[in-house]
Amino acid sequence: MRNMTALLSTLALLLLLAAPPAMATTSLNDLTDVTYDTGTPHNLIIGQKVTLTSGAATNVFIGELAGATALNSTSATDQNVAVGYNALRGLTSGAANMAVGYEALLANTIGSDNSAIGDSALQSNISGDDNNAFGVQALSANTTGNQNCAFGRNALGANTTGGTNCALGYDALKNSLTGSSNVALGGNTGATLTSGSNNILIGDSVDVPL
Repeated sequence: MRNMTALLSTLALLLLLAAPPAMATTSLNDLTDVTYDTGTPHNLIIGQKVTLTSGAATNVFIGELAGATALNSTSATDQNVAVGYNALRGLTSGAANMAVGYEALLANTIGSDNSAIGDSALQSNISGDDNNAFGVQALSANTTGNQNCAFGRNALGANTTGGTNCALGYDALKNSLTGSSNVALGGNTGATLTSGSNNILIGDSVDVPL
């Protein structure tokens, strides 16, 4: 019985090796869900067959529904990287953005020079520029705020229009909505701050004075 099993396995392997390839490809563009512009645009799109608007260049979109669509892209859609389902999905004319993770920078249309790494990081950003979000839901509610940095799960998660904030730590400045120029270092730091500005808070769960 053992010999018969071995013989059948060997025959199956030989048949597999002898079978012709199911599909012969000579380039990425031969695949049904890949677009690779080898000419001037230098765009690479894996996960959907999309040809961006003329002038859009040096973009890399990897994942189902990742990156700008043919309809939404413009000649200014340049130097963007989107990796993950729905990452940078709303992109129109924004440039030099990097989104890695499920729905990272999902709503971003014209915002530029943003980096979002993590599930839903900078998810609601529309036109904010120069923001950096690293962590699940970091800066997820930001819409127009500029020059914010958030490192940690839900850091600056509620921020919408505030700018030049820096939050480092799990839930750091998690409830700040419109405050600007705040610095928070530590888990759950600045938890009650919603609109205050120009605060420096250092230490686990340290908060603004009552």
